[in-house]
Order: sequence, then structure tokens, then C-alpha cells
Amino acid sequence: MLFILVMDVLNSLVRFATEKGLLQPLAVQCVRHRVSFYADDAVIFLRPAMQDLQVIKCILEYFGHASGLQTNLAKSSASPIHCSSEALALTADTLSCEIKELPCTYLGLPLCVRKPTKDVLLPLIDNVADHLPGWKASLMNRAGRLILVRVVLTAITIHHLIALDLPKWVIKAIDKRRRGFLWKGQEQANGVSIPTKAWALFEAASCSVVGNGESIKFWTDRWLDGRSIVDLVPSLLSAVPRRAVQRRTMAQALQNQFWVSDISGALTVQVLVEDLRVWELVDDINLQQDVPDQHLWKLTKSGIYSRKSAYTAFFLGSVGLSGWKRIWKGWAPLKCKFFLWLVKHNRCWTPDHLAKRGLPHPLVCPFCDQADETIHHILVGCVFSRQVWTSLLHSLTPSVADTRFFSWWARSSALVPKEVRKALNTLFILVAWELWKFRNSCVFEGCQLCVQWVIQRIKEEGLLWCKVGASILQEFVQS
Repeated sequence: MLFILVMDVLNSLVRFATEKGLLQPLAVQCVRHRVSFYADDAVIFLRPAMQDLQVIKCILEYFGHASGLQTNLAKSSASPIHCSSEALALTADTLSCEIKELPCTYLGLPLCVRKPTKDVLLPLIDNVADHLPGWKASLMNRAGRLILVRVVLTAITIHHLIALDLPKWVIKAIDKRRRGFLWKGQEQANGVSIPTKAWALFEAASCSVVGNGESIKFWTDRWLDGRSIVDLVPSLLSAVPRRAVQRRTMAQALQNQFWVSDISGALTVQVLVEDLRVWELVDDINLQQDVPDQHLWKLTKSGIYSRKSAYTAFFLGSVGLSGWKRIWKGWAPLKCKFFLWLVKHNRCWTPDHLAKRGLPHPLVCPFCDQADETIHHILVGCVFSRQVWTSLLHSLTPSVADTRFFSWWARSSALVPKEVRKALNTLFILVAWELWKFRNSCVFEGCQLCVQWVIQRIKEEGLLWCKVGASILQEFVQS
């Protein structure tokens, strides 16, 4: 079998059919759209026999004579699938095209006759990273990065998943680059060691019931009353090759006591003692050929794994982060929500943050020129900020005792009726965002303090938000 990748054929066919009046205008538009989508390439599968090769060549030549548009065989290639060297030589002489070994690329996808190897898939990961270089991240906020992650990085991956069964390591590598671009603007982003925690949870929440032994791992699965052999004889594990530890099933291990052959290297007294203990543990194990193994999840009554139970277990005993709904459920743009999320985690570049890293910073608040500047002081503690809030909220104005922005926000939100609470939360995000922008203008551009200017800017920006969905917010920004 041989397949030939022919370039610049489909567009020529469309132009020829259009000139001859064979396509209606609407059909021309549809065909051209599909041609541009499929990158002007055509694949022809045929046997590398003289007659078949001559027929294909004649068809392409006749098309060229009829349309005046010659097929560019110099840009085409032939890739063999179990072909002899004589057949390849015949193909090259007849079609005058390049011979390329598989794998090759078609429509951005690697084509090969076997499962794609690591060398074939690595360019995919590099291609994903190259589409969003770090210099672009520095020119946009996190909301913009999130959109590009969705429509570029994720879309590229989905395009490949339509035709390829990508291994988990490829998906993890792409996901790491997605996280890196979103949060740091780089390919790499160091985060919490999730795999270690996930593995620890899995070991604590799972157990296995032996049936035929074909799916239970002899050394690592927890089939001994919720414990594994590794837990009971840890020293013996050092004498077993890692490949055997990861792959040896119960059925393989117990067949003629084959697990003994996994033990190699220098046998210390402790290893010998634990070896004898394993003999005792497996002596009474009888496999049931007609009964499949069972893997049970302890965190659900049914014993079946659920993502909800695993997620709940991860945060068991932890204190939830209050106020997240007020941030993420409002009508505000994503960039404003990201800002409030950073405020919640005290990750804004205020002087207290800069001082911890030994960086230059203002000594006092640019609004009041008195107190030390923190993000909570800027948003609610400063006299200038409280004047802005008083002009907009009237009865909900912050007092001198309100020094924590989110605590005051939570109390204020609870005082209004539920039907307007979402609008109020959106207003809090809007005002906090505008105060932060005005603070930066004062620090970096030397703007003069003016409460009315800030209020006017808040109302103008709020009316824009109303036009794109935050309709109830209009009652606050026009009052």
C-alpha cells in the first residue's frame, strides 16, 4: 500500500469548476470554505503498481490540460506502507515526487501506521507552547490570558484528540503549559505537588478484593485487608526491580509462586525475614477464575469512585475561603474578578508586599499621605476611599473601624435584599477596581486627588457594564 499527499489540487479543482459554470455561487462559497479549512491537501491511497501509478498521473495531467492549472508534484510526497524498495523506486520514477517515510503530517496531525511514539508527540507539545510565547502574556491581563488559553491552547489539543488517543503524559505536559501561561506568562509554573497528595489519598481510600487476580497488582495494590505488601514488608521492596513492582499482577505472581523470581540482588537478613512473611501471607490465597477482581472506593457507599467524594476528601477539615461567590458570581469582567481574587489572597504589589522583597516602595499612602499603605487601606481604610464609598452607598458607608475590605463587604452584602445582592457585589468589584486604578495613576503618573473624578469614572464604567448584562447595577451607578 502507498499513499500520496498531493498539494495544490483542491483549490485548482474549485477554480476550474467555477470558471466552467459547474458550481453555483453559494456552492462555490461552501466549497472554498471547506478547501481553506482542509489546507489544500489531498491524500490518495493506491497500490505501487505501474498501472495504478500511470492512471493517477494521467488523471492529474488531464486535469491540468483541461483547466490550465498544473498539479505541483514537486511539492507532493509518497509514503510507503509495507512497500518494497523496487516499488518505491518505481513510484519515484513514475510520479517524480519525493519519497518520505512515515510518520508524516496531514492537516496538522501525525500520520503513522503504529501508535505514535514519544518522538512523534513531542513536537505537538512544543507547537502548543510556541503559539503563546511569554512576550504576549506580558502585554495582557489574566482575563485575556484565560481567553487565549481556551481558544488557542485548548483548541489545538482538542483538534488532536479528535483523531489521536493522546497518552496521559502528553495531556499533563500541555496542561502544565496552560497553567504556566495563565498564571506566570511562562511555559513552566511551579504549583502544589498535586500528584503526591492524590496518590496518598488514593492509597488511603481504595482497597481491592481478589477474584481472578488479573487486574490487581501483587506488590502495590491494597488487597490484604486494605493494606499492600509494600506496607507490610518495605525492606523487601528494595530487592524487587521497579518494573516488576509496577506490573506484576496477582495472577502472574501466584502462578507457580512466580513472585519469588522478582526478588534479586543482595539479600540481607531483614529481606529474608520479610520474604518468609510474604510466603505466609499468600499461602492461603486461592484465585477464582470466573470472578473478576474488585477495586473499591471507601469514600462512597457504593464503592464506586466519584470526583465529588475525592474533592471533598481533599478539603476535609479545611476552612473554606469565604467570599468567593461574591467575587466570581458577579457581572464584572474577568480582569476585575482576578484583581479581587488577588486582593483576597493578599497578592497585590502594595508597599507592604514590596518591602518584604527589599524592593523600592512608597512610605505612605498616596491618598491620605499618612498611614502605611496596604491593599485593605487603599480599598476601605483610607479617608479618600471612604469618601468615594459614602457618595455611592450612602447608608452602607464604611466606618473607621472597618479596616478589612472583605469583612466589611460581607456585612454590607448581608444587609440588602437577596434580589439586589448580586448587583451590590458587582458594584463593590467596580469601585475596588477603579480605586486601584486611580491609586496607580497617582503613584506612576502623578494624578491629583479628586473624589468627584473617581466617582464620575465609576459611573461611566458602570453604565458600560450595564449595557453588557449588569442591568440591575444601573440603580446604583445612576443614584
